[in-house]
Amino acid sequence: MATITINEVSYPVKFGLSTIKNFALANGMPTIDDFDKWLQNMNPKSFDDMTKMCTLFLMGIQRGCREAQQECKLTGDTIFDLVLEAPDTFSELSDILKLSMEQQAQASPDPALSKAKKK
Repeated sequence: MATITINEVSYPVKFGLSTIKNFALANGMPTIDDFDKWLQNMNPKSFDDMTKMCTLFLMGIQRGCREAQQECKLTGDTIFDLVLEAPDTFSELSDILKLSMEQQAQASPDPALSKAKKK
């Protein structure tokens, strides 16, 4: 499981398919293709898109903490603040998400998930 350091605290991060599914359904994306399209078209200058991305990152950290039985006191605002205060950490979370999606696509027999690997 990947880890990320935020405010001098190390947190485990896990973006499993269930985390992505829960995020996507909560944000009106009923299919993997809808989620993939949102990622491709995400506008980093849009508060709405950035808030959604921060929510997804937080969900991955919270899942990692649950599995590691570690307390997570982070909030969406904490993650959002990383954009300006710690852009490298924000980029690292993006990289962890991308790697997780690639690994899931390679392991999946589902053609919809395997398509994500090719992009």
